[in-house]
Amino acid sequence: AVAAAFAGIGAAEGRVDLDAPIARYAPELDPAIADRTLRQLLTHTAGFSDEAARDGSHDDEALERRVRSWGRERLL
Repeated sequence: AVAAAFAGIGAAEGRVDLDAPIARYAPELDPAIADRTLRQLLTHTAGFSDEAARDGSHDDEALERRVRSWGRERLL
């Protein structure tokens, strides 16, 4: 919810394009997911399988590892 609020503020101020590929903001992402948009991520329409929020660690390093591990096999 907080990330969505910040994305909305960034979009309203013209600093974030919700419809641009997320690779614009995170170029190191796997090319298989780099074309998804922030709007798709925020509306849960990017095609990723759902995982319970309680699974695994929740620190910054764990989040980074999880996002970097996403690729074609994570898509529906």
